[in-house]
Amino acid sequence: MDAAPLFFVIQALLSAFVSWIAATTTGIPVDSGKGDGYTLLVNSGHTRRGAEIIGILGAFWGLAGVSLLLGSAVYRLSLLAIDAFSYTLHWHHWLALAAIVLFMAYSEGYRAFQKGFSPRVVARARYLKLHPQPLHAALAPLFCMGFLHATKRRQITSISVTAGIIVLVLLVRLLPQPWRGIVDAGVVVGLMWGLISLGVFALRAFLAEEFLFSPEIP
Repeated sequence: MDAAPLFFVIQALLSAFVSWIAATTTGIPVDSGKGDGYTLLVNSGHTRRGAEIIGILGAFWGLAGVSLLLGSAVYRLSLLAIDAFSYTLHWHHWLALAAIVLFMAYSEGYRAFQKGFSPRVVARARYLKLHPQPLHAALAPLFCMGFLHATKRRQITSISVTAGIIVLVLLVRLLPQPWRGIVDAGVVVGLMWGLISLGVFALRAFLAEEFLFSPEIP
């Protein structure tokens, strides 16, 4: 199942809910007074609680949205990878499969996700929880991936990487089976590594008092 329709349905529902909560605030940032790092949008009465809800929802939606996108890619590419095994594979196919899986596990899974993407996404989700803003919460997946309210360098990097991935996907589609499935098998391993590392970093970030990775906020 393609996650894109579900992603946009959730986005619309959450945006409406966040907007409803934000409607009770004045948009004036103040310190929470509890030493917890919160910057709240204060109006009166239960507004502080509303701001905390926005932060929690934003952080959850950011991590869930990114996970949904990665999970959808894993599902779709896994089907193509499995289909490759319905073809007759020779020794050079198996050799290429092993090489690509190992290469993607290291370059995509370890270097790109574990060392860069995953801790940054989690750091930005944690920042969103502690500094809730309605727009950032409504667009939390984009915020966590560094497209919104990020340093100029981070925004350029995020856009460049996304564009590169799109080009790579289009090129891989031109490959015939079983070669397309062999390449996709490597990509799936890297994406699965990314999903797991995202979950591990999320647990570390939200269960510990400190998280040492920078959210790269301007």
